[in-house]
Amino acid sequence: MKVAIATKRLDEVAADAVVAGLYADEKTLPDALARFDRAAGGQVRRVLEAERFKAKGGQVTHLHANGRRLVVAGVGENLFQPPETEEMAAAIERGSADPTHGRAKLFVQFATRNGNDPEALVAMLRRPNPRRHDPATLARITCPTLVIIGDQDHAGSAKPLVDALPGATLVVLRNTEHFGTPKSIGFIDAALDFLLAD
Repeated sequence: MKVAIATKRLDEVAADAVVAGLYADEKTLPDALARFDRAAGGQVRRVLEAERFKAKGGQVTHLHANGRRLVVAGVGENLFQPPETEEMAAAIERGSADPTHGRAKLFVQFATRNGNDPEALVAMLRRPNPRRHDPATLARITCPTLVIIGDQDHAGSAKPLVDALPGATLVVLRNTEHFGTPKSIGFIDAALDFLLAD
């Protein structure tokens, strides 16, 4: 893996990935990010205008530039199964969950965190006809894909997803649950190695 750190203008950098910071109270893009936005065809501005990204603490979004490589994390056979969301929605409304239902407990915690909207989360969980994926649709993704999942992830086995993606490679993180995956050094190393591979 090759990693280079340099001070350059964002719109003059040739790279597979660029990381840029943005603060919620900024009304206009900082100069460097504005130049990058123009070079990227306005992708940053469109995401902000569509309110898909609020630039709040801890929030991350990504923009697809060329589709050369794809990293998917924390999803598995759950993509192909009907969602089991009613118990989570009911737990949020009650403000408590059955101690044996780990996911419902986590959703109650998320819903009650500062700045979250429990009613909106319940509405999302109860939306009609939630989107499901099928192997035939996923088979149209032809770029090399890395699927990363923790061995304790509630998303289930990633094998059906890997089987559906023609160019997929699987990395299983040991002793890692769903919400531990993005913080895992194993995840970061595997993703960077894959994205930066020649």
